[in-house]
Amino acid sequence: MALREGTVIMPWDIPALLELGIGEVWVRRRVRIFIVATGSELIEAKAPNEVLDAIINGKVVESTASFIGNYVRMYIPYAEVVGKSIVPDDQEAIRNAVMKALDMADIVITTGGTGPSGIDYVYEVTKSLNPRIYIRGLRMRPGRPTGLAVLGGNKVIINLSGHPISALNAMTVVVKEVIKRLAGVKVDIAEPRVMARLGRGYAG
Repeated sequence: MALREGTVIMPWDIPALLELGIGEVWVRRRVRIFIVATGSELIEAKAPNEVLDAIINGKVVESTASFIGNYVRMYIPYAEVVGKSIVPDDQEAIRNAVMKALDMADIVITTGGTGPSGIDYVYEVTKSLNPRIYIRGLRMRPGRPTGLAVLGGNKVIINLSGHPISALNAMTVVVKEVIKRLAGVKVDIAEPRVMARLGRGYAG
């Protein structure tokens, strides 16, 4: 056996296949992801000088959704980001963006608005779609507000915190595993991880 089913084909696998006379293999398509960033304070900086202008004017330059897109492109070659949108803290606007995203993607990732506040539009929108399974909040830090909803037709909505570090932890622990399941990946590429021991105690 040259490659097991569910193996991510890497550049060094191709010469082995060719040496065996295999010029064609069946593969699965990439998992499609759409990112919806929520927050009336968010703007997208299209030029370097717009970053400082945003801060001076009390705005926040969107960064978490952009980070997610870059993470997928760098570490998850069996997935692709097919779109990204920024919407204000408005339930109707968020719902419209999520519905549009579901038409285009297998997984919709939302950022922001996932905390246990009195008004959580992302939660309300996700719940209104009548998911078969909806988990709101996970026992992990950072990333506790992470939510996961499974809809009909194998569609998935993942709610992430707008905080980049929380989103990073959720991406590595939760989101990547969900993508692997949808993609049928059983043999993934090696991750750049290093085992380490803290030099002193940490109460986090």
